[in-house]
Amino acid sequence: MSEKKKKRCHGKGSAFERRICNSLSLWVSDYTRKDIFWRAAMSGGRATVSMKHGLALASQAGDISAVDKLGHFLIDLFVIECKHYRDLGWLSCLYGSDRTNIVKFWAKLRIESNEIGKLPMLVGKQNCQADLILLDNAGTKICINNRVEPLFIIPRIEMRAYLMRDVLLLPFEEIRKRNANKKVRRRLYFDHS
Repeated sequence: MSEKKKKRCHGKGSAFERRICNSLSLWVSDYTRKDIFWRAAMSGGRATVSMKHGLALASQAGDISAVDKLGHFLIDLFVIECKHYRDLGWLSCLYGSDRTNIVKFWAKLRIESNEIGKLPMLVGKQNCQADLILLDNAGTKICINNRVEPLFIIPRIEMRAYLMRDVLLLPFEEIRKRNANKKVRRRLYFDHS
């Protein structure tokens, strides 16, 4: 791959992360602010490096971190990863292939989020297609609560895909109130298997 193409690909991912930070910020602030979330240091790499040394930097895990207290609720629950690729392999995944990018990203995210006691949330975009939010069963109970139909479900890897635009229409304050009790959140997390 040429150097120019590598830079363009890297820039595409960074721009996608910034756009998702803005969208999530608007969502949690009832569409009043764009500055609640921002890209995590080293795109989550700081948490990964620290984990190898036995230190858990849970607030730095994933691609997105909260830079305002309004975002803490979402970041305390989820490790949020963003992936924008030419081909994530949605179709192959639906037909049962476990060798696609999206299956690999999802498996890695589930392991990493479990290690720090959070739930996985993957925001994925394939060229010329809509943004999707991927959640496991517990994440679905917390965020969706049967209010949005999944685009597709892949039970063998516990993945539910939703159109991001549909999820962002759900009032975030209702999600926060419904899951405010830590015991309820803990039960949803540990009973999600």
